[in-house]
Amino acid sequence: MPADPDILRDLRARRTAEGQIFWINDTDLAVFDPEVAARINNANFAQFTLKDKLSDVLRGRTGVPVDWRRVRSVWLARIRTLSEPGQVATMAGRMRAVLDRRAGQPLNLTWLAYEAVVRSLVPVVLTGLSIRDAAIVHRDIIGKIGVLTTTPDDPTRQHPVRSVLTQVRAGSVVRREIRGRAAGRRPHQPDLVDPLVTDLLPVLGISRAVEAATAALTAITGPPGSSAASLLYELSRRPEWRARLTGELAPLDVRDLYRAPSSCAPASLRFVKEVLRMWSSPLLLNRRVRTTVTVPEAELRPGNQYVLCPYLAHHDPERWPDPDTFQPDRWTADAGPHSGADFIPFGFAPTSCVGAGLATIQLLLLTHLLCTRYRITVDDPSRARMALLAVATPLDFHGRLTYR
Repeated sequence: MPADPDILRDLRARRTAEGQIFWINDTDLAVFDPEVAARINNANFAQFTLKDKLSDVLRGRTGVPVDWRRVRSVWLARIRTLSEPGQVATMAGRMRAVLDRRAGQPLNLTWLAYEAVVRSLVPVVLTGLSIRDAAIVHRDIIGKIGVLTTTPDDPTRQHPVRSVLTQVRAGSVVRREIRGRAAGRRPHQPDLVDPLVTDLLPVLGISRAVEAATAALTAITGPPGSSAASLLYELSRRPEWRARLTGELAPLDVRDLYRAPSSCAPASLRFVKEVLRMWSSPLLLNRRVRTTVTVPEAELRPGNQYVLCPYLAHHDPERWPDPDTFQPDRWTADAGPHSGADFIPFGFAPTSCVGAGLATIQLLLLTHLLCTRYRITVDDPSRARMALLAVATPLDFHGRLTYR
């Protein structure tokens, strides 16, 4: 189910009229109560196994099931090492390099935000590629960003056939890299692909390993870029907050943002959290029912679907005072959400974003750069606006980035 303004308005109206849980049609259940959504999602994915290996499918046999939690476990361990102070500084350096190349030019600021965070995240998932192969992967990512940030009739949007061909080429790059590392022809790298090779390849098989790696590459093109663009948008509109954050962040080294952001940069952390609440991405999550799920509020069977909407949960007046107003100071100790279930920018367990902690650090790093190294100038602030496309996206958001 695509997330567009009409659908969101309709769902919001029906939630007001019918409550937090209702049937959209004969098969699809809307679940906008976060606690119930968490219970349903947890039950639905309690036994979440990956698809069979391609070799098993071709032979018409059932392979050894692999619990998705095994992949999450090795990735979480790797992300912990990639979130250490030295790696955080390296990530900040990659973002700074992108912003430095674009400084002084007329820019689509939405694309700038995507480029800065996605290019800094690609090496977290997959690094060590040749220049040619890296270009193929980046071309695929750029095409996916275009789908997220443009309307279907936009002439700059990549043609669907070209998009599929680019995805196939990028998948081939990932496959060659995994095979090369497994055979010892390519060196191991500090990225998320490597533990798939060293820890799980015998049980995963090449096809499932490639699928997991390409899913991770796809994941970093959507919510991280949308959140970064929304962050840049809100900073550009709020000079008083930009000045406040500049004063807080100027004395800090980027490594401090890893060690203790809540104590060394509390206002910046509140600002980031409010961006994640206000413009949560993805806006809608459509989940297919995998097994019979029974909770007091509903019963779901295979063939049903359920719709979760972090955006509406974050704009629920029963949970958030004045929810459509951007108020970072709502995150002070005495004014935060009623419970952890009210704030779900990274989805619901057990399928929530593996890199949630790293994503928050990355947004803090971007805030640090935008407030201490650069100035944002928007060409026509009156035209810039947020649109609810596949993800929350600033439109007509053009300007320049200059040095302080």
